[in-house]
Amino acid sequence: MRTSLSCYHDDGWRCPATNHYIMTPVLTLPVATDNKGNPWRFSYCSIAFIKEYLNSVTCTLPRNTGTTDALPAPTGNDRAGITLDRDNQCRHHLQDNSSYYCM
Repeated sequence: MRTSLSCYHDDGWRCPATNHYIMTPVLTLPVATDNKGNPWRFSYCSIAFIKEYLNSVTCTLPRNTGTTDALPAPTGNDRAGITLDRDNQCRHHLQDNSSYYCM
């Protein structure tokens, strides 16, 4: 995941590994109650790295995405993945209209 999305492991004062987000270098269980959802979420630092990376590449721009995707092609300045909200992406992927994003 790190190399695919240009993330680094959480480690430091802004995004300490002890918060147990997805990019923590070591996950210890059980996770503290105040961090219980974090193993399934990206930290602020990881989100910043991902945004910086996506803003530096052109493969997700509408002009560079194909029109043969199963999902609707992006329009305007939208990038691939923004055309459907996360609930509808789940519904489409699972082919179940009752599905929704649960985070």
